[in-house]
Amino acid sequence: MRKKVRLLYLINSFVMGGAEKAMVRILSGLDKNKYDITAVSLQNRTEKILPELEKTGIDIIKLNATSKYDIMVAYKLYKFIKEFVPDVLICSLFHSTILGRITGALAKTPIIINWEHNENLGSALRRRLNRATISLSDRIFCDSEKVRTQVIKQLCPNENLVETIPIGGIDLAQYSCPKRKKSPAVTVGTVGMLTKQKGFAYLIEAAKLVSEKNANVKFSIVGDGPEFENLKNLIKKLQLEDTVDLLGLRYDIPDLLSKWDIYVQPSMWEGLCITIVEAMACGLPVLASNVGGIPESVFDGQNGFLVPPKYPCELATRISYLIENPDLTIAMGDQSRKIAEEKYCLHKMCRDIEESIDDLIKTKIGILWNKEEKLWQSHACVKAACSQIQGIGCN
Repeated sequence: MRKKVRLLYLINSFVMGGAEKAMVRILSGLDKNKYDITAVSLQNRTEKILPELEKTGIDIIKLNATSKYDIMVAYKLYKFIKEFVPDVLICSLFHSTILGRITGALAKTPIIINWEHNENLGSALRRRLNRATISLSDRIFCDSEKVRTQVIKQLCPNENLVETIPIGGIDLAQYSCPKRKKSPAVTVGTVGMLTKQKGFAYLIEAAKLVSEKNANVKFSIVGDGPEFENLKNLIKKLQLEDTVDLLGLRYDIPDLLSKWDIYVQPSMWEGLCITIVEAMACGLPVLASNVGGIPESVFDGQNGFLVPPKYPCELATRISYLIENPDLTIAMGDQSRKIAEEKYCLHKMCRDIEESIDDLIKTKIGILWNKEEKLWQSHACVKAACSQIQGIGCN
């Protein structure tokens, strides 16, 4: 009988971010009869994502790096890989990818896969490190076609190694899609790490313009991060304390989304953007920057609008337009849910990942497994023959 595939999933930490949430969904959806899974984080930083990961029933290891630049964690990772002996190593996020490739190769891991989650591939130094080690990856998963295009252009010209698997697969049953009705009070919301990348300052500036024409609109920004104080100060500067709420880190995202009317994603760059998919699953129209993989889920004029990044005036115009046209807002929200059902099913995402892993196994370690099976079959035949000989000798 063929053994389970030993799969190690490596990530920077177990904080609450898009890549981490996707990891939980992936590892919960992979076939446990087929895979023996262990999740490893380089750092000891954890949030509520850890209990969610524990519910999947997989083994969890924290290597307790003191920072992203803790050199000793490389030795810890190498030692663990040698002990665990994975068939497949999947790396997510930059630091895990570089360390995973090198230590995995040194430990002679048969298959190494890495995720690329964003069209912005980082600084020149990061791109050089990525290019220098990319030959150690057997396959590269990309969140969207836009990310795949950038990876091929900047990192890996071998298109056969680069595969698009949208990381937005979700369990749609967890996202309610209430039947929305026209109301003079409108809530516009967004979710994400409070970093400059997400462009929330432009949303706050847009909120100022919208609120000057509509006093019944409220804005909610969910998340935490290094820009929290800057955004708080901007809200105060623009006198929007009664209009814009910074809700901080929340774990009831599906419930919040179901109570909003419009979702906005003002990012300056992105991959697929999982929170957009979650908003779509809750039946919300989406206003988003025309960057990265966003146009692969938000279709301009169908389930929302695409706007140029860093343009609060354009963002405000589109928000006001939806507020003034509630029938269109509801219709676009219905279309969002339909697209989410068609494109972002968790089962499909996990099966696509399994098929890709199976393909690599057949080409890289299938021969070894076949030899192992034949060895066990030979052993069984020899054992049976010896038993027969012993039986004859006793008669």
